[in-house]
Amino acid sequence: MKKSIIVSIALALVWPIASNAGGIDIPEMGLHIGINVVQGPDHVPVTPQVIRRFDGYEAMLPMGIATLRIARVEAPVPLGSDIRDTTFRSAQRAEFYEQPDPTAHEHATSVAGHDAWTIATVHTGALSVDYRCVIYTIVDQHLYRLVAYAPGADKTPPPDYEAAMQVISALAFVPVDHSTLPNTGTAAGLLKMPRQKISVDQASYPPKAQQRGEEGVIDLEYSIDGKGHVQDLQETSSASRILQDAARAFLRSKTFNVKPSWEEDGYQKLRFTTEVRYWLRGCHRNLPSHVHDTEVVTICVETTSR
Repeated sequence: MKKSIIVSIALALVWPIASNAGGIDIPEMGLHIGINVVQGPDHVPVTPQVIRRFDGYEAMLPMGIATLRIARVEAPVPLGSDIRDTTFRSAQRAEFYEQPDPTAHEHATSVAGHDAWTIATVHTGALSVDYRCVIYTIVDQHLYRLVAYAPGADKTPPPDYEAAMQVISALAFVPVDHSTLPNTGTAAGLLKMPRQKISVDQASYPPKAQQRGEEGVIDLEYSIDGKGHVQDLQETSSASRILQDAARAFLRSKTFNVKPSWEEDGYQKLRFTTEVRYWLRGCHRNLPSHVHDTEVVTICVETTSR
């Protein structure tokens, strides 16, 4: 019996991005990508997916097995802030709940002529080698955070990861333009979403559901109080009562690492969603989430024959 827990974030297109022969424009984030982004042997165009957050904007470019995510924080940083300053940089990384990694390779760099800081990591697991590059930069007093990620099979970065890094090198920062935003661009979630720990014990598959062969998806909505506890938990869809109760217990067992100013910022009034998937087989099913832009937690019990 093999158990696995997979956590992923599913993002959905909120509004279209302007593109032309000279690249791709993301006006609400003040970005211009100076190349046409394509992937695969058929050179399929890649369209960024953009979501408006309560604390900024986030764009994602899915590029094969790689993903490039770019965040722009709405609140300006103090005048004169320097991303190469260790104290300032540490504070920004803490805001994004990014823990120091002793294996990371860090160095000063630049993005489109702006001072930047790069944190590159290569993690070797049992089945794959994960490549991740995080870059922080400040443009017009606004913090940008760029994250490129891809799993690989060896110690050579996969082509999709290299392509994501090429997109970063082709970025240009232009004046932000919010005049073209449609009314459907409703804010959802946070760029600086607090992290939490998930353990096998907390996220267990109910034995009774296993015996009955029950599997499926539970969608839940909730708020987070100033102590990091889940409040006002509600189901928006449920596969079964047993799995529903287990998903509720799982979420109530979570403690989010919220910052001291969580309630002062009014974040306890925000609503968040999590989709808990229970599978008895096929742990890595690539299915769209029921709710746009939600955290997806997969709890799977894979039975293997001997």
